[in-house]
Amino acid sequence: MTQAFPLLAVGSTQREDHSCVQATHYVNQAKQLRVSAEVFPENLSHMEINRELGLDNSYTRAVEAFMASLDAAFSSRL
Repeated sequence: MTQAFPLLAVGSTQREDHSCVQATHYVNQAKQLRVSAEVFPENLSHMEINRELGLDNSYTRAVEAFMASLDAAFSSRL
């Protein structure tokens, strides 16, 4: 049996191509297959999404919470 890796999709709500909607559909399908998956729609540009990760903000905390949910040993390192 193949095991799927966890999936975290972060999308910009500023994009006109509805990428967050598409990511949500993908994540919902992954969850139906019991894959740990989340989508975080952010009101940031693609560049800001990359630049903001790691700063003291709710976006970074949400990403870290997702990562912590995957492994208790990893959680203690955040």
